[in-house]
Amino acid sequence: MFRGDYLAASGRIVLLLDGFDEVEEKFVSALVNDLQGLSVKYDKMQIIVTSRPDCAIQRSNFFSIVRIAPLTPEDYPGFLEKLRLNAVENHEIRDAISTSSHEITALITTPLLLTLLVLVYLNERAVPQIMQRFFEDLFEVMFTRHDRFKVAMQRQRKCDLSEYIMRQLFEAFCYMVMFNDYGRSFNSPFFYPAFKSAQECTEGSKCKAEDFRWDMTHVACLLIEEGRGFLTFLHKSVLEYHSSAYIKRQSDENAKEYYNQAAHNYWKWNGVLSFLAIIDRTRHAKFFLRPEVEKVLISLGARDYCPRGTPLRQAFVNVCKGTRIIYALDRPKKLYFRQKNAIRSENFIVAHYLEDALNSALDETLPDAKELKDIDAQLGFRRIEDLHRPAFEISLERALETYGSSQFDTALQIGVEKLRTLRAELDEVIERMSMQIKYMRPPDER
Repeated sequence: MFRGDYLAASGRIVLLLDGFDEVEEKFVSALVNDLQGLSVKYDKMQIIVTSRPDCAIQRSNFFSIVRIAPLTPEDYPGFLEKLRLNAVENHEIRDAISTSSHEITALITTPLLLTLLVLVYLNERAVPQIMQRFFEDLFEVMFTRHDRFKVAMQRQRKCDLSEYIMRQLFEAFCYMVMFNDYGRSFNSPFFYPAFKSAQECTEGSKCKAEDFRWDMTHVACLLIEEGRGFLTFLHKSVLEYHSSAYIKRQSDENAKEYYNQAAHNYWKWNGVLSFLAIIDRTRHAKFFLRPEVEKVLISLGARDYCPRGTPLRQAFVNVCKGTRIIYALDRPKKLYFRQKNAIRSENFIVAHYLEDALNSALDETLPDAKELKDIDAQLGFRRIEDLHRPAFEISLERALETYGSSQFDTALQIGVEKLRTLRAELDEVIERMSMQIKYMRPPDER
C-alpha cells in the first residue's frame, strides 16, 4: 500500500529512483509491474527512473525514454579543473583525448570514466588507443598507484601473486559474479563462492579469500566496501569488461557455449557482449550475432529474399505475439491517449534494429488520442480490467488493419533489408578473420 495518497494523487510527490539496472533479475518483473501500477493510479505523480540503456523498464510502454546527454569534449575543461589538475595537465589530457581512437572517446561518456582515464594518463603519460589496453592499464594503475604517486600512503598487498595472475583471478571473479546474478553490488557472503569458483579456474592463484578481498578493496580499490556488508564494483564497466576478458581467454568450444547461453539471456549479458564485440570480434560475430540475425530472418521468412506487404507484416506479428496498442484515460482532458512505443520486443535483434523505426511508423499512422465514443468494440478494442483507470487495447494486427499499414510495412521492409546487409557484413568479417588465422599458422598446418 503506497502511503501519501493525497500528495501522490495531487502531483506533489516526485519519485526519483536511481540505478534500475542494478536491481536483481528476480525482482525486475515485479518492480516494473509495481511502477506501472503507480503510474496509472497516480497519473499526476512524476516517476523518474535512471538506468543504463537496454534495461527492462525501458521496454515498458508506460514510460517515455529520455536519454541523458553524455559527457562531451566541451565539458572536459571545467571537469578536469575540479580534479585539481594544473593548466598544463588539463591541456595535455584534452589534447591526448582529442587524438585518441574512437574506441576510447566513445567510452569516456561519464565523469567517473573520465576520472579513471586521468589516472591512467598521469601514470603512463599517454591515452591508450584501444579499449582493452585502457582497462589493462587501469588495473595496473589502480593496483600500483600508491607506489608511484603517494609513497606515504602505500598499502601492503596481502596476496603473494604477480599482477598478471591477480588480473586473471579478478577477471574470473567478475565472470562468476555475473554468472551468478550477484549484480554490481552484492552481499558480502556471496564474495566467497564467487572467489572459490574463480580460483578453481585460474592456474597458480593460490591465496586466501580474505587476502584477495583486501587487495581488491584496499589496494586496487576496484571493489568498494559499503555499509550493511555490501561490496560494490567501482563502475559497472569494470565488472563487465573483466568478465568479457575472461571469456575472451576461453577455448572456442567454451566460448561457443557461452555465446549460446548469452543469446538466451541477452538482457543479463548485454554489457559484457558489447565489450566482446570489440575484443573478441570474430567469435562474437560467428557464435553470437550472425546466428541470432539468421534466426530472426528465418522467422520473418526473409532468409533468402525479403517478402513485402502482408506476408512480411504477418510474419512480424507472429514473432512479436501479444503486441498491443493501449489507450488510457486522461481524466482532466477526458480523452484516451495512446501509450507510445508499443513495440517492445524481448528479442534483442528486433529491439536494436527494428523497434525505433516501427514505433515511429505507428506514431505516423495511429491517432494520438480518442474520445470514448470512437473506441468501438467492433474495431477490436477491448476494456482492460487490471488497470487503475479506464483503458482500452487493440492488437497490433487489428490496429494496422483499421488505420492503415503502408508506413509500417515500408519501415519493416527497410529494417529487414538492413538485417540482411548486416548478415552479409558479418560473413565478410568471419571469412576475413578466418583467413588471417589460417595464414598465421605454419604452412604444414594450413
